[in-house]
Amino acid sequence: LQEKCKKRMKTNLMDSLITEVDAMAEEENLQEKLQKLDKLVEEATIDEEKETWRPNGNVNDHLRSHVMAMKLKHKNSLEECLREKEQATEALRQQVNRYRSQVRLLEAKLQNLHDQSLDCSVINSVDTKITERIKEFK
Repeated sequence: LQEKCKKRMKTNLMDSLITEVDAMAEEENLQEKLQKLDKLVEEATIDEEKETWRPNGNVNDHLRSHVMAMKLKHKNSLEECLREKEQATEALRQQVNRYRSQVRLLEAKLQNLHDQSLDCSVINSVDTKITERIKEFK
């Protein structure tokens, strides 16, 4: 009797589980979703001849692309800084050239004034000598 009860409970439990699973599968469109999953698995199968990417185990090699991106960014910022410094240097160079030109002009004017001053002093000295000679002859 006990064996019969056990067997009957087992079959009833199995039947109720099967109906419950079938109801869930039907409610969730499980069959359709499983077919989509099979299709995705088929599409995603890896070709045995094709070599797949695997990390090589060397951390430095693995991080190289990340480090390279950081280095390129730093390089670009340094190049921008260099361009700014070169522009500032060029502006200063032009300013120095303008000042040098002004200094040359002023030196030329000064030399010209000095030459005129010498001419005046020569003329004055000649004039004084002439005046002295004139006084001597009088």
